Amino acid sequence: MNDGGFRSRTAEPISTLRQVQDAFEAAELGLGSALVITGPSGSGRTRLLGELVVNSSFDTVSIGGASNVCEQVDYSLMALLGRSGRQRDASRRTAGLEIRESTIATRAEHLLDVIARHADHEGPLAILVDDADRMGEDCQTLLGYVGRRLANHRVVLVLVSGVEPPEPFLPLSQVAVPPLGKAAAVALMTEALGRTPAPALVNELHRISRSNPGALLELCETVTERQVDGIESIRYPIVVSGSRASRWMEIDDRMTENQRTMLSLLAVAKSVAVPDLLELAADRASADPERELDGLLSLRQLERIGDRVRIGSQLDRWAVYGTATPGRRALAHTLVDERGYQRELGSGRDGVTDASVLRPVDAELEPQQVLENADAMAREWSCSVALSILRDAISMSCDTSASALRLTAAKLALEQGFRSDAESLADEVVWSDACVADRAAAELVKIEARYLADRPINVESVVDAVRECADEAPAAAMDLAGVAILFQLEQGQFYGVYELYRLAERIHTRHPGSPCDALTLARMSLALARENSEEAQSLHNEADAVEPFSRRDFREIVASGMFLTRLGRVEEARARFECASNPSLTPLQRMYLLTAQVDCEIIAGNPVGARNLWEHADAILSSHTHLRTLRLAQRVQILGLQGQFCEAEQIAAQLLSVGASGEIDSLQARVLAVLGENALMQGDAERAIALLEQSIDHVDRHACIWKTQRYVDLIEALVLAGDLRAAARMLDVTTERLQRRTQTTLTSAILARGRLLVAEITDARELVELALGSRDDKVPALERARSLAIYADRLLEHGKVTQSRQRARTAFALFERIGADGWISGGRWSTRTGMEAAAPPASGDPRLGTLSDIERRVVQLVVQGMRNREIAAQLYVSQRMVEKHLTSIFRKLGIRSRAEVFALIKNEQPASASSIPV
Repeated sequence: MNDGGFRSRTAEPISTLRQVQDAFEAAELGLGSALVITGPSGSGRTRLLGELVVNSSFDTVSIGGASNVCEQVDYSLMALLGRSGRQRDASRRTAGLEIRESTIATRAEHLLDVIARHADHEGPLAILVDDADRMGEDCQTLLGYVGRRLANHRVVLVLVSGVEPPEPFLPLSQVAVPPLGKAAAVALMTEALGRTPAPALVNELHRISRSNPGALLELCETVTERQVDGIESIRYPIVVSGSRASRWMEIDDRMTENQRTMLSLLAVAKSVAVPDLLELAADRASADPERELDGLLSLRQLERIGDRVRIGSQLDRWAVYGTATPGRRALAHTLVDERGYQRELGSGRDGVTDASVLRPVDAELEPQQVLENADAMAREWSCSVALSILRDAISMSCDTSASALRLTAAKLALEQGFRSDAESLADEVVWSDACVADRAAAELVKIEARYLADRPINVESVVDAVRECADEAPAAAMDLAGVAILFQLEQGQFYGVYELYRLAERIHTRHPGSPCDALTLARMSLALARENSEEAQSLHNEADAVEPFSRRDFREIVASGMFLTRLGRVEEARARFECASNPSLTPLQRMYLLTAQVDCEIIAGNPVGARNLWEHADAILSSHTHLRTLRLAQRVQILGLQGQFCEAEQIAAQLLSVGASGEIDSLQARVLAVLGENALMQGDAERAIALLEQSIDHVDRHACIWKTQRYVDLIEALVLAGDLRAAARMLDVTTERLQRRTQTTLTSAILARGRLLVAEITDARELVELALGSRDDKVPALERARSLAIYADRLLEHGKVTQSRQRARTAFALFERIGADGWISGGRWSTRTGMEAAAPPASGDPRLGTLSDIERRVVQLVVQGMRNREIAAQLYVSQRMVEKHLTSIFRKLGIRSRAEVFALIKNEQPASASSIPV
């Protein structure tokens, strides 16, 4: 039996699939059996049955336990077997026997005889019975009897049941199917959609489908590209597949008005008692309530459990709700309220459906109450449902109230990451008769949505909006201008920045009492952009003295933390971000905070922490749809520091693809700088120089810690290339620029590292001490490690081998401790400080060419007979790092032991193991 389809399409636990597969494989060998697949309704047990049909090579017969034809299950099965095989005449004769007086055992023996002859002539046989627990007691007894007597036949009987199977099924093998988990749902949706869906879509569809794989796949057929990207919300009522909707429309055409009303009621209520349905039909002047109810209950999609009736499938509920007229929906909601039925949507946590959320909004309900209800729904249940409530309220409200509701919906959509919904709703506010303050707030939503999408801001539109509300809403005007300036500078754009700044300053002069927090942040960013960090820090300190940033709102706290990060004040920035962290943050706020923290950890030389934060942010809002360039630039930098250069190059190629035909912005310049640093790690001085020079050319107006690092990296690349004169000139330029700025501990340490590269050896000790800083200075470990490695390099140049090795050992221990594998394995130090690397053989096994420099060095030492501890001492790394390199070597060479390494190298270099080129 082929189980490949199981693993890729159902995402059920491997143990469940293995049990089913083992039963089919045994049946093929003549060891038949019966399985009972158990699970709650909606767990995907029926989908597993469908997978059996699709993937099995067995001759298959399927029946449904809820079908009327299964009152005598043996007759039904024998008739189906008669139609499926070559022995049709014999099967038909057997199926036509009249055994009305026979016992269960006699009927079961007749069925076994038909099954055995069919399997002998037609090959292995699979009998699949869905909803077997809903059959009559006699049928269950008969199937249990047959299932216990299949041991010598090439037959497998699969019975689908609820969590607690009927007593006749208990002696049979039980296979539990748990509900589909979130991780499995992601895998299933990824295969169905062809790409990984946004977390918001996964959460929404997983909840709607109630962990049912079949329902989840059907929902995947109805989503749009924007919904898959997570920039547009799911719309309610839920759209079901065309085939399901058509089926219910055909059923609707054949029903009476009373039946339609009862069915609409069942779509909203969790379940309704039969007497209540009869009473409802009688109240509506039904001629024959019992007959109408019997006709309704004959639908297979309805379940009757005891005296209560419900619609079994969640998607069928939505289909019924969608085909009902607005009048029937309203009547159904009214009946649920009047009669006190339990809704499928209760608190938003247990056993619920969303249909009842979409109850028509009361026209008399105040807009503020609607807003409060929607806000609570978004926080406790689903933002998509909340947006649907607001859209419904907008359609029934007057123009003034509708504008306020649209603005709230736009802000809510943006907070949850649905920037497409936010932008469209904000557009409606801008073009409506809303007040100027609301239009300014809507313009603010629009520019933030464009900023998140890496799209240019419409500066002219923002300027017009600022001028329009300057007198009536000065605070809103200054806030809009300040945020627009911040976003423009974040994108490395200066168009319109000074015009907006002058406008905001004039408004502030005319209205000095109006709040202008965003304008203060804009002043700081402009000062930093003009390379006047002293003014920027002065503005920041003044604002902090008036009201500490730690007590301000989220946006100002994060902006302050980002500002401190760019100045290299890492510990202060971390404290700011800690103040901003709060469990009640929206998804967009969490993404903003984590993205800012990633930059802080990169500056602090903590690639492991940066990677964890980046992945957390990506799980909230995808980096491909929100701040794509910035967040992927961070990803490139993290991968480079961890030594994953190939993956970093692939991502960078996507970000720089526009550079061939258009200007490179500041974020793309950052990617060039990162690639230059990666080239430096790999010892490729010429490429590092080209990339770093190009990056510096494009960010000449940005004065921050990033630029200082780029200048000093360029000095290091020039020294590595042997161009000491150019390196000295660049050091003079860097020193001159930094003299115009307020120095921080980190910028001083970076500049000392640059001077260490070109200084005389007699001054090197003093400079390395300055670069390392004192215990109180808290210079990042990565910066200290780079300075120590450079110092070891300089000592080795002047023949001080012992001192060089001591410094190198400390440097590489620091690199390893913080997870900066790129500086260890990249090759930057492979020709110095005792870190000699074996060059790949000129000819021979091509697998050796896949090893990195340090891996070839490890291979050389292994062949020389060294143990892991000795290799670690030789290379100035830990024993654990040696083990990591050996694991990588074994994987690349396709071997499993050190002996195989020795044999491989001996075959390539017959003379001696030490003849590997160094």
